[in-house]
Amino acid sequence: MLSDCSAEQLELFDGLLKVDSAIRQTRFNWLRSTPDAPGADNLVSLMERLAFVHSLAINPRLQTRVHSTRWNQLVREGDVTPAWLAADFNDGRRRTTIVAHMNKLGQKLTDDAVTMFAKLIGRLFSHAAAKQKQRHMDARKETATALR
Repeated sequence: MLSDCSAEQLELFDGLLKVDSAIRQTRFNWLRSTPDAPGADNLVSLMERLAFVHSLAINPRLQTRVHSTRWNQLVREGDVTPAWLAADFNDGRRRTTIVAHMNKLGQKLTDDAVTMFAKLIGRLFSHAAAKQKQRHMDARKETATALR
């Protein structure tokens, strides 16, 4: 599964398990700690994570090379394994787990971003409808006064 990955990519995968001083945690944990509440800042945060996952340049078709049961096992393992424990895995297992987890995480982040965007748009429409209704109610009072 990792035969198509360059040496630089493999080192980048290993680097995900090291603490990044800019965010004071590992990139592995940062990518998994996504915000849930719909908000503009949270949507930006999701997009930053998604851009980072895309920068890893993992071929999404790698999943087709692995039996689906094994693939799901790798993804589950990546979901529950903390970075400090994954760092103790042998090279092949560690990198395979990271690749499978990042591949699945890219899909999840995309879905989460689309869902959050839809919720934000829904909220905007809801606020706009409420303002329009309030303007209409205010205009009714003025119109009734003018007609009397």
